[in-house]
Amino acid sequence: MAFLDSKIQKALNELKDNYSKNLITKLDQKTGNFKVYEFIKSNTIDKKENFLYRYIGFIKQDGFFIPIKDNDSININDQLNQFKRINDLDKELGYYNFEEKNNEVGVSGYEEKILTALSMNSRLSYSKIGKLLKLKRTASVYQIEKVIKKYNVKPVLEMYTKSIGFFHYIIFVKFLGKFPDNIEKLTKELKSYPEIQLAAMTVGKYDMFLYVRSLGIEDKDSIISNAYLFLKGYKIKVVISEFDQAFGFIPIRDEFFEKLKIRVWVKDKNHPRPDSNQFTPNEFEFLRELNKNPTENFVSIDKKLGFDLGTSRFLYSKLLKRNIIDRSTISILNSNIKQIAIISAKLYDFGLIGKNKKILLYNILEKYGLIDKYSFFGDYYTDRSELFVKPLIGDENLDEVLLKLKEIYKETKFDILIVTGVLFGEFVFRRFDNTYSEPYRVLVEEYNIKPEKKIDYFNL
Repeated sequence: MAFLDSKIQKALNELKDNYSKNLITKLDQKTGNFKVYEFIKSNTIDKKENFLYRYIGFIKQDGFFIPIKDNDSININDQLNQFKRINDLDKELGYYNFEEKNNEVGVSGYEEKILTALSMNSRLSYSKIGKLLKLKRTASVYQIEKVIKKYNVKPVLEMYTKSIGFFHYIIFVKFLGKFPDNIEKLTKELKSYPEIQLAAMTVGKYDMFLYVRSLGIEDKDSIISNAYLFLKGYKIKVVISEFDQAFGFIPIRDEFFEKLKIRVWVKDKNHPRPDSNQFTPNEFEFLRELNKNPTENFVSIDKKLGFDLGTSRFLYSKLLKRNIIDRSTISILNSNIKQIAIISAKLYDFGLIGKNKKILLYNILEKYGLIDKYSFFGDYYTDRSELFVKPLIGDENLDEVLLKLKEIYKETKFDILIVTGVLFGEFVFRRFDNTYSEPYRVLVEEYNIKPEKKIDYFNL
């Protein structure tokens, strides 16, 4: 994920690959160059950790690295005296708080803020995240790079397709005959349907869970209107339902854009301007490119797609305002998840859940250490049920999660599926700012809780 200028980032990455992984940069305000420092940990006489660093050169604005003289072959172990103590140069670097106190689940305050900021807008620059951290630029660069590497943070585009007529569906599959013995073949068959965004094998009442975006019965070729054809050759039972997503999301596969082409506007005398559910050709091409890399530089996209300079930036802002793009966000791949549970709560008595709705909303908005408590949550109508996708982290117990839900839903029946493997697509795990969530909006509007001041992640 590149937040620095691409030339600077490339030079820094090359230095890390060929010289040392322990490098940090500091912008020289006078020259516009980036000073490069190497840091190490060492132990003092009393065996306490001590952080040391030294200046090794600078990266010019064109991405060319200029080393300091006689610095080509320094052996750290033999020449520790060449390093200076971090505390001696705090004022120069604005570098502090290396030893952060972790909270009870092992996530530092910096990590929480960085992961939340990137979850809300993964296009944020280091300097803007630094404002949230109240750190100088070099210190924030170190903290951000550490978090991205530690948790294997991946940029993802969050899109809302309902506004352009593509609705959300979930499909549960039960194999009634012989269970598929060729998973590669099964994966290939399912992947051939662009509208399937995620396919996961499960154990429980059903053997498979699918997440779909489709025009539904309007699209005669879709799996929604041809329920049993998408797994022809298998003896199956399927449950298909429209899904009203209230928290979290499933990313869009690139193949889905073949379906979205139906929404590309073609100018003629009957359609001089695009309808509200259509894209211009430029919007479509930009959106598809951005979906591949949500943090790609706009100038780079302009060049790649042959746009006039500034077009991609304009289109991004326009699609945000149209609510087609929700945000450039992240998925945290290294989040210590031991299991993913899909929990279905059948609503026998709407009055009971009405009484406990406030408790439910607070339950959805809880955090568990690094990531959101639920990957996503929403209603589906076939079984008059609510669906929770729950990542189980560390020693977190599914029985305890269900006990809390049973307190809320009372006599409700729960169906539990445990994900045994994701064939394609992905569940997104992130640390969302709850003040922007639908459950939080309901709490404010229906239960009159005092709203918190929101951070504007697009205009820091």
